[in-house]
Amino acid sequence: MIVGELSEVWKGVLAPIIVLAVVVIAVGFLMLVSRLSWAAREFVVTCRERQRAHDRLLEIVQEHLQEHVERGEPSLNQIWSAATALGSC
Repeated sequence: MIVGELSEVWKGVLAPIIVLAVVVIAVGFLMLVSRLSWAAREFVVTCRERQRAHDRLLEIVQEHLQEHVERGEPSLNQIWSAATALGSC
């Protein structure tokens, strides 16, 4: 008889705790999903900005490429290496 009464007491105590745990887990999951969504958006924005910077750098290098080749300046290889190392995401 005492075991049956304890069982009912535990059911009364555990039910709200279980509901609270499920709610906390659901809220945590939604926060995780929103954070991942934000991170993905920021990654895409950063990749686009990096691609624009890369394209602009290549334009600059190509504009002055012929002039530097004719002069035979050794710094051109460094500039070109830096431009090609910045590839897109």
